[in-house]
Amino acid sequence: MKKLIIALAIVAVASVAQAEILASWGFAGSNSTAWQAAAPLAGSSLAANIDSASLSFGAGFTATSSANNLRGNGTTWGGAGRTIALTDTSFIQLDLAAASGYTLTVEDIATIVSGSQVNAQDRWAASADGGSYAFVNAQSTATANGTRNHDITDTTGETVGLRYFASPTGASTSFGFSGANSLVVNGTTHAVPEPATMGLLGLGALAMVLRRKIRK
Repeated sequence: MKKLIIALAIVAVASVAQAEILASWGFAGSNSTAWQAAAPLAGSSLAANIDSASLSFGAGFTATSSANNLRGNGTTWGGAGRTIALTDTSFIQLDLAAASGYTLTVEDIATIVSGSQVNAQDRWAASADGGSYAFVNAQSTATANGTRNHDITDTTGETVGLRYFASPTGASTSFGFSGANSLVVNGTTHAVPEPATMGLLGLGALAMVLRRKIRK
């Protein structure tokens, strides 16, 4: 029994993973329209168990010509100063896939934002394993250009899709990501337990229940 409990403890400890960079993108060295024309854009700094990461665009998104940025203006983001909706087609999309035998969990997203005016609204939505998208944080305001951290609801799957929506303050104002490493997805990867390991966990749980009953 003690050996079984020790084995279960080892499995539990092994399953704990610390957050790391799953994938990142940077937009220095070219302008917004060039980045959009080159899509899908492969992510860099991929974690060891991330098989692929790509960036693409919703049908309604049109980039500006801003250099060293990935920006759209108020009109192409779907409107200025409005409530962001899942039906908006003006979004930037990220798709991450775990390596075979793993799942991934997206925990938070770090960005460097830039716009011709501040106080733009933004929001993230996520989907796991091809399911429907749902918002994973509240609509909030970017009060200044610079670093912006997005604490989102953790999303886990073999694949995870993320959509970034924004709403600048005016139809003619632009907003988006700026410079190097301006879009960083953080999270963890987890090995999917083999059937034999799952059987061991089930056996251990059953043994513990039986032991308690015998003691009573």
